[in-house]
Amino acid sequence: MANCEVFDAEQHVYYRGKVVDIADDGNFIVFYENADSSFEGGEEEKVDWKLVREIPRSTVGRGGEIDAGSFVEVLCRVSEDEPFSWWIGTVKSRKGEYFHISFRGWDSGHDEVVERERIRPAMEINKNGDRIVPRHPPFQKKILPCSTKPPFLA
Repeated sequence: MANCEVFDAEQHVYYRGKVVDIADDGNFIVFYENADSSFEGGEEEKVDWKLVREIPRSTVGRGGEIDAGSFVEVLCRVSEDEPFSWWIGTVKSRKGEYFHISFRGWDSGHDEVVERERIRPAMEINKNGDRIVPRHPPFQKKILPCSTKPPFLA
C-alpha cells in the first residue's frame, strides 16, 4: 500500500490516503485516513487516478519565500471528526511567521491566521486532472556570474 493524497475538487483539499488496489479501468482504490490519523475502519473509494498524488517531500515550516498572493496548502481540519488535511488557499498578508490565509471556495468568514509550520507551497490539480504550477514557485534557481575562469578554460 502506497501513501498518497487525494484531491477533492469541490472542497479544494487534499486528503491523506493509501492506494490499496488498481481497478480494471485504471483508477485507484484508496483507503482514507481517519480523524485519529489511523486507517482502521476508514472509508474506501474508487478514485480517478488523475486526482491522486504522492505525498510531497516535507516542506512544512521551511523552504521557499511565501508572501502575500502566494498559493499555499494549509494543514487544518474542519472539525474534530475530520482528519487533518491540506486545504488550498492564498496568503492575504504576512507578519513575521504568521500568515492570513483565505481558503479557495470558502468565504472570508473561514479565513485563518496560521503559523509557518502549517503551510507548504501549493501544487494544484484542476478538475481535468491537469497540474497547475503555483504563481510563486517555492524554490528558484539562481545563476550567479563567476568572476574567475575555471583552470580548464584559462
